[in-house]
Amino acid sequence: MISVSSYAVILDRDKTINEDPGYLNDPEKVALMPRAAEGIKLLNSFGIPVVVATNQSGVSRGLISQAQLQAVNARIVALLAVAGATVGDFFVCPHGDADGCDCRKPKSGL
Repeated sequence: MISVSSYAVILDRDKTINEDPGYLNDPEKVALMPRAAEGIKLLNSFGIPVVVATNQSGVSRGLISQAQLQAVNARIVALLAVAGATVGDFFVCPHGDADGCDCRKPKSGL
């Protein structure tokens, strides 16, 4: 039998957890996708860890600073918490398509 503790769920951030207005750099503009918090809370209730993996090329393009990225992610965590849902770490690739990194999804480096 497989234990629930042997599972984890990795979710994308934009258009999965939060709405995506494009290069989201303002925490006040964060809005959760419908039922995203409910789904994460359900996973939490089964003891399944939830983490976020996200490409954020706006950082390398100079459209999003590291501080803005952290503030947006913190706002997502806060909004989820209000709904009783939690996510663990955020794993972020800050590079653009042309940067040739190994951490840009769907590559396995992230």
